[in-house]
Amino acid sequence: MAEEKYYATGKRKTTVARVWLKPGGGTIEVNKRAFDDYFPRETLRMTVLQPFELTNTMGQFDVYVNVNGGGISGQAGAIKHGISKALLTYNEKYREVLKKAGFITRDPRVKEKKKYGQRGARARFQYVSLPFLFFPGGGIVKIGIIGASGYTGEELVRLLARHPRVEIAYATSERFAGAAIAEIFPSLKGIIDLRLSKLSVQRIAAEADFIFTALPHGTAMGVVEECIKAGKKVVDLSADFRLKDPALYERWYGKHSCPDLLRKAIYGLPELYRDEIKKGQLVANPGSTGVILALAPLLEKGMIATSGIVVDAKSGVSGAGRNPSVTNLFCEVAEGLTAYGVAKHRHTPEMEQELGSRAGKEVHILFVPHLIPITRGILCPIYAATNGELPTEQLYEVYQRRYGKEPFIRLCAPGTFPSTMEVRGSNYCDLGAMVDHRSGNLIVISAIDNLVKGASGQAVQTMNLMCGFPETMGLEQVPLAP
Repeated sequence: MAEEKYYATGKRKTTVARVWLKPGGGTIEVNKRAFDDYFPRETLRMTVLQPFELTNTMGQFDVYVNVNGGGISGQAGAIKHGISKALLTYNEKYREVLKKAGFITRDPRVKEKKKYGQRGARARFQYVSLPFLFFPGGGIVKIGIIGASGYTGEELVRLLARHPRVEIAYATSERFAGAAIAEIFPSLKGIIDLRLSKLSVQRIAAEADFIFTALPHGTAMGVVEECIKAGKKVVDLSADFRLKDPALYERWYGKHSCPDLLRKAIYGLPELYRDEIKKGQLVANPGSTGVILALAPLLEKGMIATSGIVVDAKSGVSGAGRNPSVTNLFCEVAEGLTAYGVAKHRHTPEMEQELGSRAGKEVHILFVPHLIPITRGILCPIYAATNGELPTEQLYEVYQRRYGKEPFIRLCAPGTFPSTMEVRGSNYCDLGAMVDHRSGNLIVISAIDNLVKGASGQAVQTMNLMCGFPETMGLEQVPLAP
């Protein structure tokens, strides 16, 4: 059987690069020399690797290159061109993203000359901008995790340990300070060699470029404020920055110590606030992802009533956190189904705030969550009255237009509905919907993994946007089934 290879020729001015891709582990040779040896400057290596970054194929191919002519920068550009064309021979689906980035064109200045003229083209930067190059460390972002010994902290470590553009530099736990992460979470042994430390904002600011805070509400706000003052970008996984109105926060949680930051924080749902997140310094990770994604398109179009919405959620036990309590013991949870926080759950104002902004007026939600005997997952059946006749086909058209190009939202086929088992361990949100014409009500059901799309996975998705990485980087795990 013939060996599987993909060949292309890349060019840049007087430089020609002949590129072969072979499925493998990521080895790169240039003129029979090691990649790092041939391109000692990291910026040039980053240039060469850009096509793999954009197509999320980093580390999936061995690359062999024969390049001649031109200077070292021109050779990097020619190789990038060749890799882009070779990826197209492997899979044509990459054409749109590579074309949009200008990687398929032999010399981006060809386009620039048409738009800006000869002199203007020469003056312009010729490569796609990479914001993450401007972090200290030349493209590898050093991560700090404050509160790494809970379930969301563990999930952050699991996801970030295999992220190609980050390094976990510092992780804290007051309870387990001094212990190795793999001692606390044996599933991570052999994956990460790092010991947990007591919190020192000064130290984490010195050692990390980007910070995740996974602390309880009320505790996080002061730590986040110090990190922001130190000039760091922060994703906060607590509830401390989700609500915009300090008075509303005080009503549900208690007094807020830094209300100015509360107003400036970006709500971290990329599907709704992608552009704002990219520019943000502080992002509040959502607590009600599945509900908001399910209802936002319909409220934007005025297709359902803004009052009388019922959210009948079912949540796995990991959503209650890792600290032991009687209500979370096996014998208390197994073989049972329990409602909690009935009509007073603290996620209610968050849902009403975000969905009200989509509807352009107040939204009222009756939220009844239930604890079910599974480890991971949230299933949210939602019921709402329709505003007039609403065919199920029209319903799906609205969802398709809103989410059709979203990488982490999957629409179930009409007549089918999602299951927590089908998203387990992944960053997907699955949606299924129908209209019950007998009662005139909409039924929409969402399913997410509460630790991934409901928490840490979404936080990593947000970090990718804030750092200029491809949004899906490090998050393309296939759901675990069965």
